[in-house]
Amino acid sequence: MTATVTIQNADNALINALKSVIRLYPQARVSVKKTQESIFSVQETSEMENDAKAVRQAKAMMAFNSMRERACENGFMSDEEIMAEINAARRDE
Repeated sequence: MTATVTIQNADNALINALKSVIRLYPQARVSVKKTQESIFSVQETSEMENDAKAVRQAKAMMAFNSMRERACENGFMSDEEIMAEINAARRDE
């Protein structure tokens, strides 16, 4: 399967984050083509199941990073706060 994604106002950090998720799947291939300033085209070849799994993992990574940021800013999070973050990420699936 081939999926073509166009991202406007992307920066190198976003592209590198997407590449990191895609690297979790050795059979997937990605190419990045800069088409205009701050506009990138990302083309990925993979199976649909792997795409869905990558999205779930990316959401989990985002939730984890959010928890880490809050922990740094406010001290450690309680178990209830951690579960609330996990549940919020699951609701977005």
